[in-house]
Amino acid sequence: MQRWKVSQLCFLVDGFRQSGFVVILSAVLRSGIAISSRSRQSHLTKVHDINILDYCNVRAVKSINRDPCQDQSHQEKKKLNAVVLYGSPMSLYTGRARSYLIKTGVPYREVPHASPHFYKTVLPKAGGRRGIPTLEFPDGNVIRDGVAIIDHFENLNGHQHAPKTPKQNIVSLLLDVIAAEGLLRPCMYYRWNQDQDNLDFLRFHFQTIYRDKPDPVKDAEDRMKLIRETVNPAWGVTPETHDFIEKQHLSLLKRLNNHFSIYPYFLGSKLVAG
Repeated sequence: MQRWKVSQLCFLVDGFRQSGFVVILSAVLRSGIAISSRSRQSHLTKVHDINILDYCNVRAVKSINRDPCQDQSHQEKKKLNAVVLYGSPMSLYTGRARSYLIKTGVPYREVPHASPHFYKTVLPKAGGRRGIPTLEFPDGNVIRDGVAIIDHFENLNGHQHAPKTPKQNIVSLLLDVIAAEGLLRPCMYYRWNQDQDNLDFLRFHFQTIYRDKPDPVKDAEDRMKLIRETVNPAWGVTPETHDFIEKQHLSLLKRLNNHFSIYPYFLGSKLVAG
């Protein structure tokens, strides 16, 4: 999937007339990267062919009627054929790949990217970069990066989960840029400035990354200090920007809550790359 710069795609927003959508898109842009965008009055067609409660009830009935022996055998086969997702609960990029695997029914198991097997076998195949998510297949092949993982499975299934129309594809790519890059700022703000809620969570998962090192506690604290003092300011997360980031992000969440109370996904019934 080609990555587009926001400057290359923002002008295309004016081509959309479904501007209930553009209102939200404008809010996403302002929240993530502080780019203004005009909104127009229009209407986003509701998705009438999806009833999430009915869908969940059907799945529940099917689950109740399963033969336990067949179900156990099926689960054992799935474990043998499952891909391995190397990632972390605190990784927003792992979250994108994990969400796609769950929603499309791809069997997987998730493990930390800190095992001897990861360092000796997986990492060299991933170009020597510890970036996550990284996916390992039963045959030993490896894919690194969430977009590459999604592209791989979409190519296999004929892009059945991707938007079909040119306009929706453009929006999907634009949301990829915004979600993966622009919304990184509020993500880091909330992660590193809410110690009363997040500190134990962060310490646990950073120590997990360094669990095979002589002093995982010190290594984790050193890494966290580096992010707080060096990486966050480079991302624009400073005391001077905290109020602005929070104000814009809360405004975005309000609009997204309104949207997702009606539609299951950003584009109605279709997943998007972001």
